[in-house]
Amino acid sequence: MERASFSTPPRPTRLRGRHTAACLVFLMMFAPALAFAAQPDLGVAFRERFGKLADAAPNASEKEFAALAAGLAVPSHRAWFTRIFGDVEGQKLAERYQKLLPKLVWRLQKDLSYNWPGIGTEFGVELWSKEKESVAQGLDKSLLAALKQPAWYYEVAIVPPGRKTRWPFALFFYVDGAYRYVPVDIFSSLRQVPARVSVKEPKLIHQEQAEYPAAARAKKIEGTVRLEVVVAPLGWVLECRVVSGDPALAPTARAAVRKWIFEPTLLNGAPVEIQTTVEAVFTLPR
Repeated sequence: MERASFSTPPRPTRLRGRHTAACLVFLMMFAPALAFAAQPDLGVAFRERFGKLADAAPNASEKEFAALAAGLAVPSHRAWFTRIFGDVEGQKLAERYQKLLPKLVWRLQKDLSYNWPGIGTEFGVELWSKEKESVAQGLDKSLLAALKQPAWYYEVAIVPPGRKTRWPFALFFYVDGAYRYVPVDIFSSLRQVPARVSVKEPKLIHQEQAEYPAAARAKKIEGTVRLEVVVAPLGWVLECRVVSGDPALAPTARAAVRKWIFEPTLLNGAPVEIQTTVEAVFTLPR
Protein backbone atom coordinates (compact mmCIF):
# COMPACT_ATOMS: atom_id res chain seq x y z
CA MET A 1 0.00 0.00 0.00
CA GLU A 2 1.31 3.43 -0.93
CA ARG A 3 2.01 5.73 1.99
CA ALA A 4 2.83 9.36 2.36
CA SER A 5 6.33 10.33 3.40
CA PHE A 6 6.89 13.27 5.71
CA SER A 7 9.74 15.72 6.01
CA THR A 8 10.59 18.91 7.84
CA PRO A 9 11.97 21.51 5.41
CA PRO A 10 15.14 23.35 6.49
CA ARG A 11 13.59 26.61 7.64
CA PRO A 12 14.14 28.43 10.94
CA THR A 13 11.90 27.47 13.82
CA ARG A 14 9.93 30.41 15.19
CA LEU A 15 9.41 30.81 18.89
CA ARG A 16 5.96 31.70 20.18
CA GLY A 17 6.07 34.56 22.70
CA ARG A 18 8.98 35.50 24.96
CA HIS A 19 10.97 32.79 26.65
CA THR A 20 14.14 32.19 28.63
CA ALA A 21 15.77 29.41 30.56
CA ALA A 22 14.16 27.71 33.53
CA CYS A 23 16.80 25.44 35.01
CA LEU A 24 15.25 23.97 38.16
CA VAL A 25 15.99 21.35 40.78
CA PHE A 26 13.09 19.06 41.64
CA LEU A 27 13.31 17.61 45.10
CA MET A 28 10.28 15.35 45.19
CA MET A 29 9.21 12.65 42.78
CA PHE A 30 6.26 10.35 42.70
CA ALA A 31 5.82 6.96 41.08
CA PRO A 32 3.21 6.21 42.15
CA ALA A 33 3.13 7.89 45.59
CA LEU A 34 3.82 11.55 46.42
CA ALA A 35 5.68 12.86 49.45
CA PHE A 36 5.92 16.44 50.64
CA ALA A 37 8.25 17.92 53.21
CA ALA A 38 6.56 21.27 53.83
CA GLN A 39 3.07 22.36 54.82
CA PRO A 40 1.82 18.78 55.38
CA ASP A 41 -1.90 19.57 55.32
CA LEU A 42 -1.61 21.37 52.00
CA GLY A 43 0.75 18.68 50.71
CA VAL A 44 -1.79 15.95 51.40
CA ALA A 45 -4.51 17.92 49.64
CA PHE A 46 -2.35 18.45 46.60
CA ARG A 47 -1.18 14.85 46.54
CA GLU A 48 -4.74 13.56 46.54
CA ARG A 49 -5.99 15.97 43.89
CA PHE A 50 -3.04 15.77 41.54
CA GLY A 51 -2.68 12.01 41.95
CA LYS A 52 -6.27 11.46 40.81
CA LEU A 53 -5.81 13.75 37.83
CA ALA A 54 -2.54 12.14 36.75
CA ASP A 55 -3.94 8.62 37.08
CA ALA A 56 -7.09 9.44 35.11
CA ALA A 57 -5.66 11.60 32.33
CA PRO A 58 -4.40 8.94 29.87
CA ASN A 59 -7.61 6.91 29.66
CA ALA A 60 -10.46 9.19 30.71
CA SER A 61 -12.72 10.83 28.17
CA GLU A 62 -12.64 14.61 28.01
CA LYS A 63 -15.98 14.70 29.82
CA GLU A 64 -14.78 12.37 32.59
CA PHE A 65 -11.56 14.31 33.08
CA ALA A 66 -13.42 17.62 33.11
CA ALA A 67 -15.56 16.31 35.96
CA LEU A 68 -12.45 15.40 37.97
CA ALA A 69 -10.89 18.78 37.20
CA ALA A 70 -13.94 20.80 38.24
CA GLY A 71 -12.91 23.94 40.13
CA LEU A 72 -9.33 23.80 38.92
CA ALA A 73 -9.42 27.23 37.25
CA VAL A 74 -8.48 30.29 39.29
CA PRO A 75 -11.76 31.87 40.54
CA SER A 76 -12.20 35.58 39.76
CA HIS A 77 -8.86 35.31 37.99
CA ARG A 78 -8.60 38.97 36.96
CA ALA A 79 -8.90 40.16 40.54
CA TRP A 80 -6.52 37.45 41.80
CA PHE A 81 -3.74 38.11 39.28
CA THR A 82 -3.98 41.84 39.90
CA ARG A 83 -3.86 41.41 43.67
CA ILE A 84 -0.92 38.98 43.62
CA PHE A 85 1.18 40.53 40.83
CA GLY A 86 0.13 44.19 40.84
CA ASP A 87 -1.97 46.25 38.45
CA VAL A 88 0.33 46.30 35.42
CA GLU A 89 1.74 42.76 35.37
CA GLY A 90 -1.42 41.29 36.85
CA GLN A 91 -3.56 42.59 33.99
CA LYS A 92 -1.16 41.09 31.44
CA LEU A 93 -1.24 37.70 33.16
CA ALA A 94 -5.02 37.80 33.49
CA GLU A 95 -5.39 38.43 29.75
CA ARG A 96 -3.15 35.49 28.90
CA TYR A 97 -5.03 33.26 31.32
CA GLN A 98 -8.39 34.35 29.89
CA LYS A 99 -7.32 33.23 26.41
CA LEU A 100 -6.44 29.76 27.67
CA LEU A 101 -9.55 29.25 29.80
CA PRO A 102 -11.69 27.57 27.10
CA LYS A 103 -9.12 24.78 26.69
CA LEU A 104 -7.52 24.86 30.13
CA VAL A 105 -8.70 21.43 31.29
CA TRP A 106 -8.14 19.85 27.87
CA ARG A 107 -4.57 21.12 27.86
CA LEU A 108 -3.87 19.75 31.33
CA GLN A 109 -5.18 16.34 30.31
CA LYS A 110 -2.93 16.33 27.25
CA ASP A 111 0.12 17.27 29.35
CA LEU A 112 -0.62 14.65 32.03
CA SER A 113 -1.09 12.03 29.31
CA TYR A 114 2.40 12.69 27.96
CA ASN A 115 4.21 9.41 27.45
CA TRP A 116 7.80 9.18 26.31
CA PRO A 117 7.50 6.62 23.46
CA GLY A 118 8.32 3.10 24.59
CA ILE A 119 9.49 4.16 28.07
CA GLY A 120 6.87 6.09 30.02
CA THR A 121 6.91 9.23 32.10
CA GLU A 122 7.69 10.40 35.62
CA PHE A 123 6.77 13.72 37.15
CA GLY A 124 8.90 15.96 39.35
CA VAL A 125 7.29 18.28 41.89
CA GLU A 126 8.61 21.17 43.98
CA LEU A 127 6.96 23.66 46.33
CA TRP A 128 7.88 27.33 45.83
CA SER A 129 7.16 30.44 47.88
CA LYS A 130 8.64 33.91 48.39
CA GLU A 131 10.95 32.55 51.09
CA LYS A 132 12.82 30.54 48.42
CA GLU A 133 13.47 33.46 46.08
CA SER A 134 17.19 33.56 46.91
CA VAL A 135 17.73 30.02 45.58
CA ALA A 136 15.30 30.19 42.65
CA GLN A 137 16.45 30.21 39.05
CA GLY A 138 14.94 31.00 35.67
CA LEU A 139 11.17 31.37 35.60
CA ASP A 140 10.75 30.76 39.35
CA LYS A 141 13.17 33.55 40.15
CA SER A 142 11.26 35.99 37.93
CA LEU A 143 7.88 34.82 39.22
CA LEU A 144 8.76 35.08 42.90
CA ALA A 145 10.35 38.50 42.38
CA ALA A 146 7.12 39.71 40.75
CA LEU A 147 4.89 38.73 43.69
CA LYS A 148 3.23 41.68 45.42
CA GLN A 149 1.36 39.51 47.92
CA PRO A 150 2.28 36.18 49.57
CA ALA A 151 1.55 33.13 47.41
CA TRP A 152 2.84 29.59 47.11
CA TYR A 153 2.58 27.01 44.38
CA TYR A 154 3.61 23.51 43.40
CA GLU A 155 5.52 23.30 40.14
CA VAL A 156 5.14 20.07 38.16
CA ALA A 157 7.61 18.94 35.50
CA ILE A 158 8.17 16.00 33.22
CA VAL A 159 11.28 14.01 34.18
CA PRO A 160 12.43 12.44 30.90
CA PRO A 161 14.00 8.97 31.34
CA GLY A 162 17.77 9.03 31.46
CA ARG A 163 17.95 12.82 31.29
CA LYS A 164 19.26 15.35 33.80
CA THR A 165 16.86 18.02 32.57
CA ARG A 166 13.33 18.76 33.78
CA TRP A 167 10.48 20.11 31.66
CA PRO A 168 8.16 22.25 33.86
CA PHE A 169 4.67 22.61 32.47
CA ALA A 170 2.15 23.33 35.25
CA LEU A 171 1.85 25.47 38.37
CA PHE A 172 -0.77 24.84 41.06
CA PHE A 173 -1.40 27.94 43.18
CA TYR A 174 -3.24 27.73 46.48
CA VAL A 175 -6.22 30.07 45.97
CA ASP A 176 -9.38 30.29 48.09
CA GLY A 177 -8.86 26.98 49.87
CA ALA A 178 -7.89 24.83 46.88
CA TYR A 179 -5.13 24.30 44.31
CA ARG A 180 -5.74 26.02 40.98
CA TYR A 181 -4.02 25.21 37.70
CA VAL A 182 -1.98 27.81 35.81
CA PRO A 183 0.08 26.74 32.75
CA VAL A 184 3.75 27.71 33.04
CA ASP A 185 3.81 29.67 29.78
CA ILE A 186 1.30 32.16 31.19
CA PHE A 187 4.31 33.69 32.94
CA SER A 188 6.56 33.98 29.88
CA SER A 189 6.11 37.77 29.99
CA LEU A 190 8.01 37.81 33.29
CA ARG A 191 11.14 36.36 31.76
CA GLN A 192 13.95 38.44 30.35
CA VAL A 193 15.26 37.21 27.00
CA PRO A 194 19.07 36.99 27.11
CA ALA A 195 21.16 38.71 24.45
CA ARG A 196 22.38 35.35 23.13
CA VAL A 197 19.99 32.44 22.86
CA SER A 198 20.37 28.89 21.58
CA VAL A 199 17.33 27.02 20.29
CA LYS A 200 17.31 23.29 19.80
CA GLU A 201 15.54 22.31 16.59
CA PRO A 202 12.44 20.14 17.11
CA LYS A 203 13.21 16.43 17.03
CA LEU A 204 10.40 14.11 16.03
CA ILE A 205 10.15 11.17 18.44
CA HIS A 206 6.82 9.71 17.31
CA GLN A 207 5.58 9.92 13.72
CA GLU A 208 2.14 8.76 12.69
CA GLN A 209 2.15 7.69 9.04
CA ALA A 210 -0.71 8.75 6.79
CA GLU A 211 -2.25 6.21 4.45
CA TYR A 212 -2.64 7.32 0.87
CA PRO A 213 -6.27 8.42 0.40
CA ALA A 214 -8.09 5.85 -1.74
CA ALA A 215 -9.88 8.47 -3.84
CA ALA A 216 -6.62 10.34 -4.52
CA ARG A 217 -4.86 7.09 -5.42
CA ALA A 218 -7.63 6.14 -7.86
CA LYS A 219 -7.32 9.52 -9.57
CA LYS A 220 -3.48 9.29 -9.50
CA ILE A 221 -3.22 12.50 -7.49
CA GLU A 222 0.27 13.20 -6.15
CA GLY A 223 1.84 16.18 -4.47
CA THR A 224 3.14 17.83 -1.33
CA VAL A 225 1.04 19.13 1.55
CA ARG A 226 2.70 21.79 3.65
CA LEU A 227 1.45 22.25 7.19
CA GLU A 228 2.14 24.92 9.80
CA VAL A 229 2.40 23.29 13.20
CA VAL A 230 2.31 24.79 16.69
CA VAL A 231 4.06 22.46 19.12
CA ALA A 232 3.20 22.68 22.82
CA PRO A 233 6.11 23.00 25.29
CA LEU A 234 5.95 19.26 26.05
CA GLY A 235 6.13 18.34 22.37
CA TRP A 236 2.59 17.40 21.39
CA VAL A 237 0.89 19.18 18.48
CA LEU A 238 -1.26 22.02 19.76
CA GLU A 239 -2.39 23.38 16.39
CA CYS A 240 -2.02 22.14 12.82
CA ARG A 241 -2.99 24.22 9.77
CA VAL A 242 -2.71 23.31 6.10
CA VAL A 243 -0.75 25.98 4.25
CA SER A 244 -0.80 24.44 0.78
CA GLY A 245 -1.53 21.19 -0.99
CA ASP A 246 -4.18 19.29 -2.91
CA PRO A 247 -7.53 19.19 -1.03
CA ALA A 248 -7.72 15.44 -1.73
CA LEU A 249 -4.50 14.87 0.27
CA ALA A 250 -4.62 17.59 2.93
CA PRO A 251 -7.11 16.06 5.44
CA THR A 252 -5.16 12.80 5.72
CA ALA A 253 -1.87 14.67 6.17
CA ARG A 254 -3.33 16.92 8.86
CA ALA A 255 -4.87 14.01 10.79
CA ALA A 256 -1.54 12.18 10.88
CA VAL A 257 0.55 15.21 11.89
CA ARG A 258 -1.79 16.01 14.80
CA LYS A 259 -0.68 12.71 16.38
CA TRP A 260 3.04 13.46 16.14
CA ILE A 261 5.12 13.98 19.26
CA PHE A 262 8.30 16.07 19.29
CA GLU A 263 11.01 16.17 21.89
CA PRO A 264 10.46 19.49 23.69
CA THR A 265 12.31 22.31 21.98
CA LEU A 266 14.68 24.02 24.38
CA LEU A 267 15.68 27.64 24.67
CA ASN A 268 18.71 27.82 26.95
CA GLY A 269 17.56 24.57 28.54
CA ALA A 270 13.87 25.44 29.01
CA PRO A 271 10.98 23.90 27.00
CA VAL A 272 9.09 26.43 24.89
CA GLU A 273 6.10 26.49 22.56
CA ILE A 274 7.22 26.75 18.94
CA GLN A 275 5.83 27.16 15.46
CA THR A 276 7.39 25.28 12.58
CA THR A 277 6.52 23.79 9.19
CA VAL A 278 6.38 20.17 8.05
CA GLU A 279 5.65 18.59 4.68
CA ALA A 280 3.78 15.47 3.61
CA VAL A 281 4.87 14.14 0.23
CA PHE A 282 2.42 11.83 -1.53
CA THR A 283 3.86 9.78 -4.41
CA LEU A 284 2.60 6.74 -6.29
CA PRO A 285 4.84 3.86 -7.40
CA ARG A 286 6.11 4.10 -10.99
